[in-house]
Amino acid sequence: MQAAGGSGSAGNRFKPACGGLAGVDCAQPKPLRGRWTGVKQRGLLTSLFGPDPLGQSHCCCKLLVHVVWSTDRRCPVLGRKFEPWLRSTLTAKAAEAGCLLFATGMADDHVHVLLRLPSTVMLSTVVQKLKGASSYECNRQKLLPGRLQWQRGYWAETFAPDGLLPLIGYVSAQREHHDCEPMRVLSESAAPSPSPEPAAGGLAER
Repeated sequence: MQAAGGSGSAGNRFKPACGGLAGVDCAQPKPLRGRWTGVKQRGLLTSLFGPDPLGQSHCCCKLLVHVVWSTDRRCPVLGRKFEPWLRSTLTAKAAEAGCLLFATGMADDHVHVLLRLPSTVMLSTVVQKLKGASSYECNRQKLLPGRLQWQRGYWAETFAPDGLLPLIGYVSAQREHHDCEPMRVLSESAAPSPSPEPAAGGLAER
């Protein structure tokens, strides 16, 4: 499923149509290792297959969604020190909306969340609450040097229950993953540009 502000792809990487989210790497997640075993896995499975978060006992709704949104103009304002506060705030606001938030991950300019939606709440309503409440509280408390503003729109895609644990690993490692990007970009920019192929008539295409 794709929601407002983006569209999906069946390939290994997602390249959103939304210009502001272009460059967000949604490669296939890797399997979890280490701490996400045993008791924590059983707790997640209980959350997955337990009752509807809003207590709709006559419904069996297991709608799991991966959502991504970015800062306005992709400004790199989400530093490491800000991450615990934002994660806690998003978890609390998701619970107020009747959702279970399994994981939050972020780089300096975008956020990933994994949600379980109840049967009575629209995804757009939840995302609006997460983005609006977090930016409002951040600016009210003056937690950043400037104002926190989110870009309009978001990308969203549903996933199967057996994809939850690998996705938690992928989302949780966002900052480490993107910390490697500058070196990759630098190495690519240093590589010599290929010579243009001659077009018909012996002139190079421009």
